[in-house]
Amino acid sequence: MFCQALKLSLLEYYSKCIMRSWLVVAVMWALTKLVDWPSVINGWLSLAAASAMLLLGYATLVFFVVLDAGERDRLINRLGFLFGG
Repeated sequence: MFCQALKLSLLEYYSKCIMRSWLVVAVMWALTKLVDWPSVINGWLSLAAASAMLLLGYATLVFFVVLDAGERDRLINRLGFLFGG
């Protein structure tokens, strides 16, 4: 079983790997339901801006909620390397 390979109990696996991801999805779904999108999006530029805003919000939530400190550090180091930092 996957939990045994990671040396996690089933409850730890769900809380660390599954529930945090679904929490982010639920928060993003709730936030998107608060916006009246037909009045906000009135062209290609506003569609692209709204999409970028949603992706940035999702990535931010994943970074702070789903990833643990070690994973965040590795991601920052790899992005720094990618962008010449």
